[in-house]
Amino acid sequence: MKELKDIPKENPFKVPEGYFEDLTGRLMDATSGIEPLEEKKPVIRRIRPFIAIAASIALLVVTGMAALYFSSSHKSPDASAELNISEININYLNEIDLISLEERVADSDPFDRLPEISRNEIIDYLISENIDILDIYEQL
Repeated sequence: MKELKDIPKENPFKVPEGYFEDLTGRLMDATSGIEPLEEKKPVIRRIRPFIAIAASIALLVVTGMAALYFSSSHKSPDASAELNISEININYLNEIDLISLEERVADSDPFDRLPEISRNEIIDYLISENIDILDIYEQL
């Protein structure tokens, strides 16, 4: 392999004599009389920006109409839905009778919908959750 010091320092490329003096004239001769060709674009390429704009506008209109449709369909005609928190406090919470509320809760059976679970299954579950057996029997 050649060492850097063995490579000659002179430029191996040479320009023909008179090349740059005659260059401007040769370029003018080569390009004079030639008219640039007009590139004819297909119709679809010319109207593509307009199609993109029309599609964007159509998408915005459809999105807006869908938003209006879905927002209006979820409104309930129930007047109670329009009450604010202060009206609820004034109209309802201040008039609650705790005794009648307790009676209503006691009359309704909230466990009607639960599946039947035996007492032994409950005790087994609580023991598996590391609850003390004495605490379990106190609560029963």
